[in-house]
Amino acid sequence: MLKRQQSAKYRLLGLVGQGQFGQVYCAIHRKTGRLVALKNLNRNRFPTHQFLRELRFLLSLDHPNIANCLALNQEGNGRQLVLEYCEGGTLRDIIDQGTQLTLAEILTLTTEILSALEHAHAKHLVHCDIKPENILLTLSPHGWQAKVSDFGIARLSQELQSKGRGATGSPAYMAPERFYFQFSAASDLYAVGIMLYELLLGDRPFSGNYNQLMVSHLNHAVKLPSNLPVGLQAVLKKATEKLIPRRFNSAAEMKAAIIQACKSLTVGDLRERFPQVAALQSSGSFKPQSSLALPATCSTMALNTTERSGSQLIAASGQNLYSWPLTDSQIAAPTQWNIGSPVTQLRTVPSGVIIITQQQLSLLTTAGISPLAEFGCTIKVLPGSQRWVFVQSLEPIVNLWVVDTQQQSVVVPRELPVPVTSEELTSAVALDDRHYVIASRQEHESQLHILTRKGQLLGQLSIQSPIHSLFASQDSTCCIALAGLQKRDLLVIRLSPYRIVRCRLDITPTWLGELATGYVAVSKKGEMRLVNFYGQLIGQVNHLPPPTAICFQPPHKIWLASMKDNASQIHCIDLQTLNLDIIF
Repeated sequence: MLKRQQSAKYRLLGLVGQGQFGQVYCAIHRKTGRLVALKNLNRNRFPTHQFLRELRFLLSLDHPNIANCLALNQEGNGRQLVLEYCEGGTLRDIIDQGTQLTLAEILTLTTEILSALEHAHAKHLVHCDIKPENILLTLSPHGWQAKVSDFGIARLSQELQSKGRGATGSPAYMAPERFYFQFSAASDLYAVGIMLYELLLGDRPFSGNYNQLMVSHLNHAVKLPSNLPVGLQAVLKKATEKLIPRRFNSAAEMKAAIIQACKSLTVGDLRERFPQVAALQSSGSFKPQSSLALPATCSTMALNTTERSGSQLIAASGQNLYSWPLTDSQIAAPTQWNIGSPVTQLRTVPSGVIIITQQQLSLLTTAGISPLAEFGCTIKVLPGSQRWVFVQSLEPIVNLWVVDTQQQSVVVPRELPVPVTSEELTSAVALDDRHYVIASRQEHESQLHILTRKGQLLGQLSIQSPIHSLFASQDSTCCIALAGLQKRDLLVIRLSPYRIVRCRLDITPTWLGELATGYVAVSKKGEMRLVNFYGQLIGQVNHLPPPTAICFQPPHKIWLASMKDNASQIHCIDLQTLNLDIIF
């Protein structure tokens, strides 16, 4: 299907949306490499002369909170609007997935939408179809940034259908006058008020079919719960007045009212997550049971899954390596090795466990420990490595190598190109045996460089947020990132088609991993947060023993090493036993 839709100018990467005007694809310009959104438009629905007139208005809009139209692409397979690409999806995605936003995030998005409307209204362009589906999201250093889409196209559709049998638009968000085929700037502000209500309370004020919605919007006042801040109640009441003169006079006035309401809110108020009608994440508790013991600090752990009799937990403490069989019976005494150099990392691979010291890779298998590769500098292995491990130097000049772990003897690492300077590189991760990703950063903007195992650059993606660390995902088309100015944004970055799921955490995690329920973030203080695959915070556990090392064991277990009385204790944490309100 995607092959039939391919364009001469653009290579389609995947379908990312289906709107009332046509399908939306993520695409890349074949010559410039720019990522864009291609919105298909039905020729029969939009006559050419009227469409081109409206396109002229659309191209005149240039604002950071408007998904600007870049061009019109006309080919044999149809007519397409070329728009800037927004990797965060739509506000409707956030709402439907049950993802909670902080009050500060909701009000910031709302004021950004109003800034876009202020710009458009100044050009006498009314949107006519403001709704969450038409609010696109892109990442910024502070979180999501709103971009209003479908300007001009929405109004054109309104004009065409108002000549027919009825008004068009989305009845759940339509101002009373819209049902009489009238619209003005105040109609857009009414829709913003309904949308703000939905973000705060989790549902729209009115529901039902078209006729029921029409009756409600024309006759019923919006009921506001008393637990909402008084200033926001006043904003919602004025924005959703039935009569136009009673509403805000302009988008600028409504934005100013929201900013004024914020001044009466505390920092705690702004951190509250909404909608509060949805249960906040469930809280669990961990009660230590029997644990594994080490005589010193455990620095790293990994699982050896090659044993026919079952998995083994491998832990390192200084130069010593310990191995426990993980069976249902009582834990036996560990097998112990002395490596001769301090172990800095352990990585699971299909053939066993890679042991990383400062300048050497060794392989632990059922036959024992054998050297694999040597380096002339301090190294680390990238997360996500499988049969082929990707190795990065930690010297002032960054180098990358790839090593085949299934070789029977010591191998010579093959060097890979590094497309960024040492100062710009912040992290890297292996996607699978054939691809890896390098993250570079300049101030608050990050670039993801996607390369093959042979060093060929496949493409670059720009992210308007500082990325601090990359982590592996079980999905080879994804990686997990810790980002944001405060290092509290968990990002799930899907590379094809390019999409980002984001969750703002209330902790600063050191470890990120993936289990059957979603993503797990753990801080050095012993705080754990659980996030589902849609970016919704679904669980939390506090007061874990402060970790020195973490190892994730799908589907539901985490191994946590901590210090007690100058010795290490390794705890097995099964998420199913933490009294979390989660269906496993």
